Amino acid sequence: MVSMGMTGPGEIFTRRRALGSLGALAGLPAMGCASPSAATTDATVSLPPSRILWRSRPLVDGEYVLGLVPAGNVVCVGDGFGNVYGLTASSGKERWRRTFRNNSAGYLPLAAADGRVFAAGSMRAAALSAATGRQLWSVPAAGVEPGFPPQLPTYFVVHASGVVCVLGANGDVTGLDPVTGGTIWRHGPTRYGGFGAGAAAGDGVLYVAETGGGVAALDVSTGRLRWAASAPSVASTLLVLDGVVAGTPTASPSYDAGELTFGLEAATGRLLWKKNFDTETYSSIAGAGGQVFVHVNLLNGAATVGNAIYAVAARTGRTTWHRSFPGQSIGGTIYAADGVLYTCFQDGVLRAVSPATGANVWQSSALGSVGSITPGSGVIYGNAAGSPDTIYAIRP
Repeated sequence: MVSMGMTGPGEIFTRRRALGSLGALAGLPAMGCASPSAATTDATVSLPPSRILWRSRPLVDGEYVLGLVPAGNVVCVGDGFGNVYGLTASSGKERWRRTFRNNSAGYLPLAAADGRVFAAGSMRAAALSAATGRQLWSVPAAGVEPGFPPQLPTYFVVHASGVVCVLGANGDVTGLDPVTGGTIWRHGPTRYGGFGAGAAAGDGVLYVAETGGGVAALDVSTGRLRWAASAPSVASTLLVLDGVVAGTPTASPSYDAGELTFGLEAATGRLLWKKNFDTETYSSIAGAGGQVFVHVNLLNGAATVGNAIYAVAARTGRTTWHRSFPGQSIGGTIYAADGVLYTCFQDGVLRAVSPATGANVWQSSALGSVGSITPGSGVIYGNAAGSPDTIYAIRP
């Protein structure tokens, strides 16, 4: 299964990010300088180190983490072996575990609200009690992504404005009651194909990418279509920021999703800008302070030669800064939270950089291979790759 990361309303929701590895922060701060449309360079400065709050005990031998979502005083984790865990947020100790007989049938936690964790897996969506792991309800859901061998399942579960929005089995979107799982509304695909790629919510509207290269805006409360518009690419990730819906594809030779990152006017769907940073790249986005941050894997043929982040003005698409990073593997995460842009690639370094300039606020190279991160309330959660993976909680 391919994972989906989940953030708060107005941020990114995508299953294309499997959590990688995240370890102990050693506090090796550095800083860069940047000018508009110029790459940054690093220089060492003296900054307070971040602090490890806890490391979880290894969970199941050989497992790998696919999803993690904070749920109050519990951190819910889903793995690739069909297990879902509830860890105490203050200590990392295991509170409960659900194990499914078919290890492809475990639920992957994607969203949380009001003591419930909303998850997807094995063509179903479910709500679990965050306190005990007990299943509260389960309904059919989850689609299949057309044209992407080998027809991998793809999911999104978005909680917004008191409604749980999920991808349906036929490429539709359903709004569910978070308490009962009952259907509030259902909306079928528009002329731009079935739903099934990126999704994001903001200001009572759910924005969903479509497999034919479009984006639809649905009223979260009623499911009413506000607009449907063509997009330059099939967006695997979307975000909502300052009246703009930004999207970027996951491009690869086997999936003709397009190569353009784009911005649409949130109120109307009108195209504001489109940009091509590099061909045959995998990318994801984050947003803060009127800027969209685009992560690009730099390829030379079949080889990965590094990663880059481009900062783009949300309204105009103008590049304000960019920065390149070394690396030999595809993957990684960028995430904006609490006035910092967190970056982690599989070069063994976790960085906190300035959203305004791209300069390092702090960095650590004592992490091993670095993948996705999930910020909580004043805490960063993540995992260090191993056999098995280990969950960390870090105070920036």
